[in-house]
Formats: sequence, structure tokens, C-alpha cells
Amino acid sequence: MAYPSGLGHRFKMIEQDFYRIRRLPPYVFAEVNAMKAAARAAAVAAVMGPLRGRQLLIRVNGADSAEWDEDLAAALEARPAGVVVPKAHDCPALLDAAARLPGVPVWAMIETPAAVIAVHEIAQAAEGGLIAGLNDLALATGITPSADRREYWHALSTIVLAARAAGTCALDGVPLS
Repeated sequence: MAYPSGLGHRFKMIEQDFYRIRRLPPYVFAEVNAMKAAARAAAVAAVMGPLRGRQLLIRVNGADSAEWDEDLAAALEARPAGVVVPKAHDCPALLDAAARLPGVPVWAMIETPAAVIAVHEIAQAAEGGLIAGLNDLALATGITPSADRREYWHALSTIVLAARAAGTCALDGVPLS
């Protein structure tokens, strides 16, 4: 199996861990889900408590997740500076979030080939702006990134141009290395 350059050892470790984990009893997965739920509850409590009033962007779970409705409800109550919608490859999730979060700018993570192709339309629906998600884009495309990320210059340029044409901003995501 080919892995993105520089990430191969991490993917190999994850793949090996997956095969080890797969053989564990089902209660381990329930426990992991419980820990995830507890971590999510702690994050919501922090946003509603000591972090309330700060300029925060909240990344919600994707529209196709079981947590979407609950995340948007929590974001509405928290009133963050913006909400980040991951894997925004088209506009319906962004429009849904915007309708349910009046006054809260919606940001779109551009992390799939479909999102790069549709970024001009996505930029119109993402009032807050666009965020380049090159780690997921690298996984989705199988393109091995070089140190200067030249393989993604077209995607990055397209994201910036779409954002500027829509009158919003574009941010670079976390580094690939």
C-alpha cells in the first residue's frame, strides 16, 4: 500500500493498530465511544464556561454524523465567532448550519477533491470563509506532497481565488508534515 510521503510510517502504525484492535472484544469499542462522548461533553462545557465570550471557531462534526444536530444546538447556545463545517464538498450542509445558527458565520473546510471542484459555490455559502484541509485532501487524492506542497498549489490558489471572489477569506490548514 502506498502512503503519502512522510506519513507512511504513521499510516503503517495505524493500519497495524487497526488489525490488533479489530480482534478486541466489543466492550472496548463501547468504552472508546464513551470516552469520546466524555471528551466532547468536556469541550462543550469549556466553550460554555471558561471560554465563553472569547473569539472561538468551533469545528462541529460533519452533517452526515449522528452528532450534527447536537453540535449545532450547542454552537447556537455558545454563540462562537464561527462554526467550521468539515468535509464541505457541497452547499447543503453549509446552508443548513447557516439557517440554524443565525448571526454565526459558517466556515467550510475544503478537504476533498469534490470540494476543490465546487469551491466557488461553497465560498458563496461559507460566510465566515474557507479553510484548506490539505491533510485530508492528500489522503483523498493519494498525491504525495513535497515539502513545498507544489502538488496542492492549484487547489490552494483555487481556494483563495474563490474566497476573494465571494468577498470572504481563506485560511491554510495545519501543515502536512
